[in-house]
Amino acid sequence: MDTNACYIKFEISKGNNGPYIFLDEFEVIADVDVPSNNKAYGDAVNNAYKTLGAIAAPTDGDLVNRDLTKVLLSKDCSYKIESGTVSSLTSDPEGKLLTDGRAYGYFENGEWLGFSAKEDVKIKVDLAKTRDSIGAIEASFYANTNTGIYLPVAIKVTSYNKKNVATDLGIMYGNAVLVEGSYVFTLPLTHTVNARYIEFTFYATEGADMFMVEELSVYEYSEQNDYI
Repeated sequence: MDTNACYIKFEISKGNNGPYIFLDEFEVIADVDVPSNNKAYGDAVNNAYKTLGAIAAPTDGDLVNRDLTKVLLSKDCSYKIESGTVSSLTSDPEGKLLTDGRAYGYFENGEWLGFSAKEDVKIKVDLAKTRDSIGAIEASFYANTNTGIYLPVAIKVTSYNKKNVATDLGIMYGNAVLVEGSYVFTLPLTHTVNARYIEFTFYATEGADMFMVEELSVYEYSEQNDYI
């Protein structure tokens, strides 16, 4: 049985096993109807998983130590749009919009690059030189399903060495988008990867109009605060 409330009061009784009680989190959960457009997106993600499956990243590198400083390697790196239709609303004259280190999470700032969501999109980031200790890869998007701006159903990440030999690192799947805002797909690697290029493949979302990409990020975990 559900109930209406403005406040929720938790009463916690003292235990018998010690003088302290440690609290971690309070949660209030509601069952809500999922909007039809979000349900359709969720179904599309499930179908994509059935088709694309999972990808295991290579494990021949060093273990990633996330206690170290997370360093952005892709800052201001160039990139090439290998496939996909860029929106006419988009302007990226310097070719650095997706690697400038900024993702604000709202439409009006223009810090995004729009693509048709009706076809797959491929973007390859050039890291300028081979990086030997890549530990995480992220892709940031803005989404607002009320205006036809969706997330990709899936994103595949592929590394390339200086000889242009490809290695698939993983595939990330979306989930139901319930609110307008910024969403980050994260691929946390367990072992470091070396690469000169990182390619992102955004898989088309049926019924969507546009993808809005805010940032493509490649990280390492380093003892240095200022990476050169």
